[in-house]
Order: sequence, then structure tokens, then C-alpha cells
Amino acid sequence: MKRFSLFVVACVLSFAAHAASSEGFALTQPESVGFSTERLQRLKDATHRVIDGGELSGMVTLVTRHGKLVYSDIYGLQDIASKKPMTADTIFRIFSMTKPITGVAMMILYEEGKWQPDDALSRYIPEFADLKVFAGLDAQGQPILEAPAHPPTVGELLTHTAGFTYGLFGDSPVDKMVREVSPLDAGSLKGMIERLAKVPLAYQPCAMSGDRSPSSTLCPRRSSLSLMYSACNDTRRGRQRTSRPVRCRRPYTHTSEP
Repeated sequence: MKRFSLFVVACVLSFAAHAASSEGFALTQPESVGFSTERLQRLKDATHRVIDGGELSGMVTLVTRHGKLVYSDIYGLQDIASKKPMTADTIFRIFSMTKPITGVAMMILYEEGKWQPDDALSRYIPEFADLKVFAGLDAQGQPILEAPAHPPTVGELLTHTAGFTYGLFGDSPVDKMVREVSPLDAGSLKGMIERLAKVPLAYQPCAMSGDRSPSSTLCPRRSSLSLMYSACNDTRRGRQRTSRPVRCRRPYTHTSEP
């Protein structure tokens, strides 16, 4: 978990570093904005240990405050085979980073009273109105389904406790059902939701936490996007209220490299 956390932090900071470098930020004395030069050195020592220990090949780390760049460090390799050094404009593949954007949008809508944690998920995504819960297999090997103890809620969706599963990291009957309908290959959010609605929940809503069921991460994120867009009405408004305030003009990058 520690290694994974460091990887996520590195990716987030690297994305910010690329954005900041393109803006031509100049380094500012850390103490002028409330940071400690000595403690930032601890950050450098810690990240370099991760790379020197072989946990990551390289890292671009950046810290800003009040729009001022107080720390920047480029260390390691971006390609191990060719020993190509890391650079400030290295392109990183970053996964699951729509979650912070969705989270910001959801909290904006929550502050506006557009949704509550106890709202039924089907209020915003009608396709999930008749979800069932997997309760085992019968003598013929067919799934036994039961009604959920309560309809999955928006709050459970956002905390990964609604009962959905990736279908990628396990081999349970529900994992196999998810793989059969292949929601990730639907081509659209609507298509993904429609496919997921055909599969029972892996467990009763709120009966298992995201920590105990790591495969329940993508579905909550994708589904909450549907709620976000329906409440925001269109994606342009969503961008104006999430990525634009932090000057994220291009939150995506395409590369032909594998």
C-alpha cells in the first residue's frame, strides 16, 4: 500500500509539474509561503530512496502554494531499457485520476443541495432501480439472487460500498458475470451502466468496504460521472467548474508509445 501511495502521489505531482513548467513558473523561497526548506529536503530524500531502492524508475516532484512553485525535483529514469533520464516534460500514464475531478464536482453539487448521501442511486441512474444481490449458487450451479437490504445509495457508490465489482481482480461468480458483459468495452458511459445493470451486486450494499474489496473502484467512479453530468447538464459546464479554475486546459494526452 505504501508503494502504491507513493506512486499515486508521484503521478499527481508529475502531472502538476508538467502544467507548471509549461506556465514558466519560477522557484520561490519556500519560507515566503509558509514552507520549510529543511522539511522539503526530507521529501527529496524520501522520494530518492524510493527510486534508488528500485520501487520506481523515476519521478518528477513539484510542490506549489498560492500559485508559487516552492519545490521541484527531477530524478531517475523515464525508460529503464534505454536509460533515458526523467525530464520535466515526461509524459506519464495516469490511471484513476478522473476520481479527484469527479469528487470535486460532486462536492460542488452537494454544497448546492443537488444530492444527499442517502439518496437512492436509482434516483439519478434509473437503470439501477432493480439491482439484485448475489447470494450463492444452487445445486445446478445457477446464481441465487436476492433483493438488496436497501437500495444502493449515492454515498455508498462514492465510498465503494454499493456492491459493484471490477470483475478483473477476482474469480468469483460475479466477477465472471462482469467479464462476460464486459462493461469496460461498452464504448460509452451509458452503455457501461446498461451492461452493469444486468449483473447482480457482489455483496449487500454497505456490507463490505472498498478496502476489503479493491475491485470496486472503477464502477463507482464511472457511475458517479453520470450523476455529475446529469446535474451539471452538460460537460462544458462541468469543465468550467472543475478543471478550468485550476488552469487544467488539456486534462488528457495521447501518445503512440505502448
